[in-house]
Amino acid sequence: MQKRIKLEIFGTVQGVGFRPFIFNLAKLLNLTGFIFNHSKGVTIEVQGTGETLDKFNKLIINKAPKAAVIEEVDSKQLKVNRKESNFLIKKSKSTKGSQSISSDLAICEDCKKELFDKNNRRFLHPFINCTNCGPRFTIIKNIPYDRKNTSMAEFKMCQKCKEEYDDPMDRRFYAQPISCPNCGPAVQGKTTNNKQQITNNKTFKGNDAIKEAANIIKKGGIVVIKGLGGFHLACDANSKKAVDKIRKKKNRPQKPFALMMDSISTIQKYCLVSKEEEKVLKSSKSPIVLLKAKKFNLLNDIAPGLNKLGVMLPYTPLHLLLFYYLKKSKPLIMTSGNVSGEPIITDNKEALEKLSGIADYFLLYNREILSGYDDSIVSLIGKRNDMQIIRSGRGVSPITLDLSVKPNRDLLAFGTDFKNTFCLLKDNKAIVSQYLGDLENLSNIKRFKKILDNYKKLFRVKPEILASDLHPCYFSTKLAEDLSKDPKSLFKIQHHHAHVASVYAENRLRGKVIGVAFDGTGLSDGEDNKIWGGEFFYGNPPNFKRIAHLEYIKLPGGDLAAKDPWRVAASMLKDIGRINELANVLPIDQKKLNIISMQLGANINSMESSSMGRLFDAVSSILNIAQENTYEGEAAMKLESIINKIERKYYKYSFRRGKHFIINWHPVIEQIIHDIKKGISKSVISAKFHHGTAKMILEVCRYLTKHYSAANSVCLSGGVFQNSYLLERTMIELEKAGFKIFINKKVPTNDSGVSLGQAIIAALRVK
Repeated sequence: MQKRIKLEIFGTVQGVGFRPFIFNLAKLLNLTGFIFNHSKGVTIEVQGTGETLDKFNKLIINKAPKAAVIEEVDSKQLKVNRKESNFLIKKSKSTKGSQSISSDLAICEDCKKELFDKNNRRFLHPFINCTNCGPRFTIIKNIPYDRKNTSMAEFKMCQKCKEEYDDPMDRRFYAQPISCPNCGPAVQGKTTNNKQQITNNKTFKGNDAIKEAANIIKKGGIVVIKGLGGFHLACDANSKKAVDKIRKKKNRPQKPFALMMDSISTIQKYCLVSKEEEKVLKSSKSPIVLLKAKKFNLLNDIAPGLNKLGVMLPYTPLHLLLFYYLKKSKPLIMTSGNVSGEPIITDNKEALEKLSGIADYFLLYNREILSGYDDSIVSLIGKRNDMQIIRSGRGVSPITLDLSVKPNRDLLAFGTDFKNTFCLLKDNKAIVSQYLGDLENLSNIKRFKKILDNYKKLFRVKPEILASDLHPCYFSTKLAEDLSKDPKSLFKIQHHHAHVASVYAENRLRGKVIGVAFDGTGLSDGEDNKIWGGEFFYGNPPNFKRIAHLEYIKLPGGDLAAKDPWRVAASMLKDIGRINELANVLPIDQKKLNIISMQLGANINSMESSSMGRLFDAVSSILNIAQENTYEGEAAMKLESIINKIERKYYKYSFRRGKHFIINWHPVIEQIIHDIKKGISKSVISAKFHHGTAKMILEVCRYLTKHYSAANSVCLSGGVFQNSYLLERTMIELEKAGFKIFINKKVPTNDSGVSLGQAIIAALRVK
């Protein structure tokens, strides 16, 4: 008996080959009907026997394209259409509402084969793609996702491409970025004279431009390469001369560089790679993955003082062709092509103007980037292989999450000034932007506004409720205040409440939890007007209550303490009466220590903080691992890198009860000084400090379960938990004791996840 059903499918179902998949599935099962895209998702009407329709529904869920994310399917029965004889893809419709949009997808295996097949008409074509791969979000102007709404609109398809595009049996059926050498974007190469201006006498076109880029790299030069979401600076990672040159020109003395390598086998020469890490490297996201490095000659030049490398595989045909012309399998430094402190560059002209003093050559193309993206960075945590997002960008963003709360009005959360993202709420969906950097200058703020306008247009969001950080001096807070038409519509959210709430939101938790928020800095909610960062909370997102925290430490010099770990070390040693011992083990001038000691004694420019991040800095300083943070987290990352993985002993914190449960770090510093005097190695001391901190978290959580309704769910968040060793040890300790552990997996645990937390708290307070 014939039946007809209507399916409304919501989620990431545009730009992922979903319509061709449904078309071919319907043909396979001899079903009739149609499918079309609209602004919320896709609509399908289909008819056939009841048994066949059941099979059709199951296959949609089980066999959908890999990049598709089906979040919801609404189904209803219709009258049978006796006149219908075919299944069609109908023209897209623009409707009210929004839907998830696919991130850019790394080149698929089928396209790789064709790229290097001499008999294929796309042999060595730098822009080969199909329904399973290629640019997506970076080329979208509007939805529905059709070619006319992308930056491919200006490239008219040739007859052969049009035939493939229209052929239901072809892999490029309805592939919006489809092109070939006759009708697609074009590559161009330009040389520079490295004196802040472009020479006009040397230009290269097509694959000759890629060959020249390879030649420049072989000679030790620096090449600017246009990627999917921005530009890279590339050079030979095995050339000390080239590495020194790019460090000097980028003014980047210590910060590690990301690497791109041509294959897993090449990566295995330099790094340890698990099967799970290999899967992530080869996935359609193709992020930078942090891998344990093997020792090699230039390791300390590429990642000074660290034991991990950030590595990715070539994710565009242009990258693959660069390695093809290099001929030898060698790692390339592939770092963001931007001026330090400024947003990523997306425009050819701007790249030529701003990067000519750094680069020897530019490898460009003429397809416009509409939304700029950094490469995503991820890490896999221990034996559990939980994927932790460090930076959300290409392949990951925009992040769309289903929430357990549905605000009655659209909402916008502005995030923080550091590692900024914003978050939009519409219905029960949260949409978190890509990493936008630090809002520290006008150009970054302009980019924030531009990307925000783009998201509001694409996702059909008109925010009426706003949320920001509580910090009154953040640019993000001031932006929220400026845009707020009614003070009652703006909710200012305490920073660490938002950290914990981000875990709560993405895991769709209910009820009360213990929240642990460890990071570097953050303003309090006015309870004591001090800087927080080592906090334990109890409750749920609208009403978290601070229960325990790290003992306060004075930060001499205020913000300077975040850049100079020795200042925090001096303060801690003064607290325990050992400041003069610092000069005996560290290359710190005694006059500086005397000034700091006087400053602390007189309480001049010495804010108090409970920051766990600053404690890590101080330990790194006392061990003389790092006395300066030339980039965020440097001292703590170097402390983690030297851990002795065999050591199992730990340092003990002490505790005292007062208004809050106070965690006293004094005994830990005393034990570290004792071990230094005994000649215990830095690697063992680092291990004992990390183990002790994990044990301390367990002890505080045990205390809280006894006093607060026996809560056994623990949310861990904040930048300190980017330390994969600490996170893994903490999870092991808590799970052994019977706690349920929740962490950030879909949004970063650092400040990039704060916007989601702000959004859920504001939504619940409104509700």
